[in-house]
Amino acid sequence: MDTTFINSAFLIDPYPTYHALRAAGPLHWSKEFCGGAWLLTNYTDVANVLRDPSFSAQRAS
Repeated sequence: MDTTFINSAFLIDPYPTYHALRAAGPLHWSKEFCGGAWLLTNYTDVANVLRDPSFSAQRAS
């Protein structure tokens, strides 16, 4: 899957990209967000990560 998400088509209508991400799998790496970030596409996974203090936006040194 093309990992370039932020483009003019996405800004106009992000839902085809969201659908393609969900269809391709629950977890994706993207360098476009904050220099690199994991993208979760499943609501339950997102909710679990947000509630779990072992996950952090801080980078390990």
